[in-house]
Amino acid sequence: ALSTYLPIPKNLKKETSNHKEMPIMMMHGADDNIIPIEQGRSSWQTLIEHGYTIEWNEYPMQHAICSEEISVIGDWIMKRLL
Repeated sequence: ALSTYLPIPKNLKKETSNHKEMPIMMMHGADDNIIPIEQGRSSWQTLIEHGYTIEWNEYPMQHAICSEEISVIGDWIMKRLL
């Protein structure tokens, strides 16, 4: 999930209770001017509180993507495919 947040966290338990083992990675720009970093961090914490294991990454950028982030995404996907 890139520059992400949970729009309806109150529905999380009933909507996703059977998927807690699903791997999740969240990434967010620390200076995001579209979706504030606080929304991303809050969503990350909400998922953790509901029993999910989340890999969280922050980057010193706005609402964008960088080459380091692309590399991390590729490594994360390959780790799960092999």
